[in-house]
Order: sequence, then C-alpha cells, then structure tokens
Amino acid sequence: DLTTESKVCHDLGLCHEGLGNYRQAIQYFQHDFMVAKEAQDKEGLTLACEKLVKAHTETGDREQADVYRRKMAVVTEEIQSSSGKCTFWNQMAEDTLNMGEYEKAIEYYANLLKEAKKEQHQSFE
Repeated sequence: DLTTESKVCHDLGLCHEGLGNYRQAIQYFQHDFMVAKEAQDKEGLTLACEKLVKAHTETGDREQADVYRRKMAVVTEEIQSSSGKCTFWNQMAEDTLNMGEYEKAIEYYANLLKEAKKEQHQSFE
C-alpha cells in the first residue's frame, strides 16, 4: 500500500530529523517523495519536498534545498491548492529569513499573506 509506505517513510524521516540525523532523514524523505510521486499524491509530494528543503538546509546543502524548493513550487502550482501554496510561501519565507535574506523573506511573507487571504475568502463562499 503506497499510502502507508509514504506515511511510514515520512514519519521515520521526522524521527531522524528530531534526533538531528539529517542525512538519514533525507533518505527517508527522498523515499517518501518517490512513493508519493508513484502514487501521484501531489499533497504528499509537497510535504516531502518541504521536509527535504529543511533537511538539506540543515546540512548546509543549499543547492539540493533549492532543487526541492523548485519541485515544491511546480507541484504547488499543479494542485492549485491554496493550502499548498501557503505551505510553499511559508517555507520559502522561513528559509530566507533564517539565511538573513530579510528583503526576500518580506516578499515571500507578502505572498503568503495574499494566499492566506484568498484561502479565507474561498472558505466563506
């Protein structure tokens, strides 16, 4: 069952991330990504990308973090999900803020706010 496999890999990645074992976490999150891709689970892909961005950032591998950040952007646009877009903009803002890129973080937070307002408006329709 692909859904269970994806969830277990994601949870194992979270455990290793919590222990600071980022390289091991990356392996599980990459497996989660591949299973979600096979299952065509776009929400799962978004979550796996988000965790891969964070784990690669923690290891100092900004290049790989950027790879998964771009993949997350593509998937988020494909699903046209406001919550997925909020997750994407929040992750981008937090990452750039943590890197001291304040002007870029402000831009990303503005996009997050715009998307959050759109989502709130849609929930009242």
